[in-house]
Amino acid sequence: MWLVKVTGQDDAAPYLIVSSDTYNDAPLPRVLACKVVRREPRRGEIAEPIPEHGTVLLDRIEWLWREWLDDRPATRPVVPAFRHAEVHRLICNLIGP
Repeated sequence: MWLVKVTGQDDAAPYLIVSSDTYNDAPLPRVLACKVVRREPRRGEIAEPIPEHGTVLLDRIEWLWREWLDDRPATRPVVPAFRHAEVHRLICNLIGP
């Protein structure tokens, strides 16, 4: 999970990077990410809890510029390891192969 400072906004917001490691290692200017919010998912939202940090909205995939990522050392909460396969399946279903 990264803090993202979007140009024109005052505060950084947490996002979960969902693009693959292969894609992220490529010299491309953007990554795919989903916003993390501090609320319960609403009816119809596809979401995944991130313990102690909120809920990642998997159906709200966004392109983010790499320069918006804040890479200062910090605690980086993630989706629990036992949920990785299911979250991967959901993302693939949402954006296609």
